[in-house]
Amino acid sequence: LAGEFADYQGQVDARLGQVETACKDLETHRATQIGRLAEAHDKIGRLQARVSAFETAGASLSDVQVVRSSVLQETDALGAQVSTLKESVAMLGSMFDGVEAKRHAREVEALQSAGAANAEALEALRRAQAQHAALSERMDAVEALFGASADSQGEKIAGA
Repeated sequence: LAGEFADYQGQVDARLGQVETACKDLETHRATQIGRLAEAHDKIGRLQARVSAFETAGASLSDVQVVRSSVLQETDALGAQVSTLKESVAMLGSMFDGVEAKRHAREVEALQSAGAANAEALEALRRAQAQHAALSERMDAVEALFGASADSQGEKIAGA
């Protein structure tokens, strides 16, 4: 009986070891699953935040689409105005072809020749001013010479 009890005790110890190992494995598995569950919960939170952001962006996108359609309408209206402006410019161009263009060309030529004459007169005036400046400098030099000569004569007379 003691032998059977020892065998039975050995079997119980072996099974108890298996149960303990299974419990440890189960605890490890449970901890892993809890970690995965926490990660999944975090991911769900991030996804909900993204969905919220997309919903907000969707509202903004609707606003952008409304503004875009408004801009397209304004562009069409401006296109119509541009075409009428082109027609007006073409009409004005046809009015200025011929007589008006020749008259303006004559006026431009007259202004250019008057400008050339003014440029020549200005150049002549500059040359005269240059000669006047040179004459003024020469007179200053002569006056300085006479002044120095008079001063030296005065000193000689005073010293004699």
